[in-house]
Amino acid sequence: MKRLIATPLFFLLTALSAYCQQSDTLRVLVLAPNKVEVSKDCKAEYEARNNVLVKNRVLAAAAKRKQKESNQEQYSQQPEYTRKMFENDIAFVDSLTLSNYVSYIARDFIAYRLYKPHKIKPRLILVTTEKLPSNLTAYAAMAAKTKADFILNFPLLVARKSKQGWQVTTSTELYSSKQKTTIVKEQSVGTIEGNGPTDYPMCERGELECAFVNSVYENIYKCVLLIAESRK
Repeated sequence: MKRLIATPLFFLLTALSAYCQQSDTLRVLVLAPNKVEVSKDCKAEYEARNNVLVKNRVLAAAAKRKQKESNQEQYSQQPEYTRKMFENDIAFVDSLTLSNYVSYIARDFIAYRLYKPHKIKPRLILVTTEKLPSNLTAYAAMAAKTKADFILNFPLLVARKSKQGWQVTTSTELYSSKQKTTIVKEQSVGTIEGNGPTDYPMCERGELECAFVNSVYENIYKCVLLIAESRK
């Protein structure tokens, strides 16, 4: 949770704006999970952690706005699509919950990874609170409405407890507007243990939201590779 507040503005703007000379902008839209199911034995802990996140999001959003104000000159020099991504980041934090945390992390991770190591030129990676079921017609309509090249969706998240503790099973889908079909349709399981060494930490090991993040990490990485491949 601390990383929501701690990310420096200069780092985020650098990651978002690098290689911004071309106008052919790659557009990726990340949807909020369509359905989240939490088993009865998990609900009390789930709600308690969600309350903490909701409380902390106020501080996180305020910190991001303060960073922007403190670096206004640098911010104003960024291209329009970079500013849109930053404003989208702040706006989504205002609506952040444990249920849609994976969407926020996915947007953040995709935006960064398309820059490093893939060096994708202008990209507009946005996250929304809108939800969709697993449906090609719905995906096509959303893609046409938002001009998205790709739509990342999480049709279903199921949280329950196992012998190892919290366990979250998440369905991940990636829709390609060009191919007019779902090119990733996977399901994976996550626990509160971290993903191991990485130059881009996704969550703090042992915290409840790690089970959610770890349930999508592998498939988000697959999505990044496919999105990057589409620009070659």
